[in-house]
Amino acid sequence: MIRDDYFIPLDKFLGPDIALYRSGDGCFTDRRYERLGGVGIFSVDLRDTGLHYHFSVYENPNAIDSVKLPQALFQGYSRCNGAGKLK
Repeated sequence: MIRDDYFIPLDKFLGPDIALYRSGDGCFTDRRYERLGGVGIFSVDLRDTGLHYHFSVYENPNAIDSVKLPQALFQGYSRCNGAGKLK
């Protein structure tokens, strides 16, 4: 789990989907990080209407069964598994 520092939103500008799923060098493209079920990023934006909270989960499709994230655990949050955004 990564908590954003409120200055540079990790899930918007740095592209965790590229870092995790880019073909050839992404962390979740092979078995190198098979013991990591996924990465969660929590961020907060200050808007005219107040604070806006955002949480996204990036699942590791190559994770071993004992660390895979349960599909129902983050129901209702943005999820990505490398093949695109999941609802």
